[in-house]
Amino acid sequence: MLKSLKKHPVYYHPGGDLIIIVGDTSFRIASIFFARESEVFRERLSEDLTKTNGTDRNKSKNATDPDTSTNHTIVIEAHELVSPDDFAELCSIFYNPQFSIYEKTLTSWKTVLRLADQWSFKEVKALAFRELEKADRFPMPLVDRIVLYQRYNADKAYLEPLYEELISRREALTEQEGEALGMRCTTRVNKVRQELLRAMLPEGTKTEVLSPKIKENVLKAVRLILSAGPAPLSTPLNGKPTLDIRTPPIPSTLNSNSTTGGQTSGSPWKSAGK
Repeated sequence: MLKSLKKHPVYYHPGGDLIIIVGDTSFRIASIFFARESEVFRERLSEDLTKTNGTDRNKSKNATDPDTSTNHTIVIEAHELVSPDDFAELCSIFYNPQFSIYEKTLTSWKTVLRLADQWSFKEVKALAFRELEKADRFPMPLVDRIVLYQRYNADKAYLEPLYEELISRREALTEQEGEALGMRCTTRVNKVRQELLRAMLPEGTKTEVLSPKIKENVLKAVRLILSAGPAPLSTPLNGKPTLDIRTPPIPSTLNSNSTTGGQTSGSPWKSAGK
């Protein structure tokens, strides 16, 4: 089996002390990157050391084969759903020739994000989210961004403004957006939108600029939507599972107006140009 392996053309470095086998491709890299950055690989490297503890590595492995006589060898299993090209994207983060400048596509960053989340590369994951936040470089539909961020457990600081925008916009969720978000999440979002429109939005208002008070209420509702923690798998999107959100009931305070003398204290939507 090992004889049929091919060396990756870019990420097979003779000085590397870690062999990673992905499918029919071997990568030879510095173990420090994976031991330092990933909880999962720290554990796997520790297991590899335990297996060979008290033995002569050159006896336990084929000393004539550079892919087995190195310090560590880890095989990426088929169930991990990682291709050689995927793994090369992850390696490129550590072997980037331009410090802090990454020439990657949206697809590449999605791959990096997926592997970073799967293998607990916390700093790599944070980097991927920071890069994806560059909307001018990586534009994507609002709901697609929400689904992507939720799938890979983004911090609420990323999700809150996205949900605020979704709840505050005038356009209703489309059928495709509803399928992507999942039934429960869609129901909660629509409920918040309905409450805001019915209780706070006077008829005939045309502007889309939220008043500070209504913006505050929207943010409270968003935090309720995100407060339920990890969400179950839901409707598939492009062949991949999406996430569903469970939330407590929308509070009645969201459905109440502040009035003075029987009159609404202020429009929930600022009039444009006034």
